[in-house]
Amino acid sequence: MSTLRSTSLRATSLGLLIGLALASGLVAAPAWAGSLNPAVLSLVRSYPLDGRYSYAWRAGQQTDGVSQVLDWQGTRLAQPDQGGGVHCSGITFEVYVRALQQSLPPGAQGPSAALLQQVKEAWYVRTGDDRGPMQALVDAGLGTPILRVEDLQPGDFVQFWRNSGKGHSAIFTGHTRNRDGSIRGMIFWSAQGSSSGLGSRYVSVGPGEHQIRPGALYGVRATIPGEDSASLERPPEKEAQGPGNRADTLVRRLR
Repeated sequence: MSTLRSTSLRATSLGLLIGLALASGLVAAPAWAGSLNPAVLSLVRSYPLDGRYSYAWRAGQQTDGVSQVLDWQGTRLAQPDQGGGVHCSGITFEVYVRALQQSLPPGAQGPSAALLQQVKEAWYVRTGDDRGPMQALVDAGLGTPILRVEDLQPGDFVQFWRNSGKGHSAIFTGHTRNRDGSIRGMIFWSAQGSSSGLGSRYVSVGPGEHQIRPGALYGVRATIPGEDSASLERPPEKEAQGPGNRADTLVRRLR
């Protein structure tokens, strides 16, 4: 078997195992009071991984890259592109808007459509700021920044930049670990060419071309407007033990 084919099979197997872990609840969000994380992961599990949402990033074109119409307070925020397909910024923004809709208390208006339009522009990295979702939500008062991979929790949104110069918008779903238990990198869900659309992949911080450039990982924990976010400012000292860590074991077996 060629090295290329072997690598491809390993990547496919990894994606399937991570997808199964996510769908079956092996990777679960802690119930942070005031955060959108539980709703975010519930939505991620609901998206099919059968290839119906193909990946379509059109360089130089400002496309929405969403799978469905997103309306907010009577205003159209985003809609599927005529050519079809989704991209990383579009699908993560879609999950954010849907999670926000599901999480607002009964009768609550939430942020204005105008504010969410501004959030979208920053989310899609159209404002000249590489921080994407982190800049979008923090500047709007709708999120808490997370700058270290160790502090990320399942359901957090991330924007990262590889040493190759390529950026990616994704949803964090778990850590990968070395044999000694130290954190090696992260598992994420998004839309990308390597999964031919929606799927899970993993990446680490380091000097390699396809690794995350040190200092170029920007995370954010989305908050419910009006909720007290004090409990979101500091993650727990130790990750919860249990089913969530079984995903790390699956990843280690495929290295």
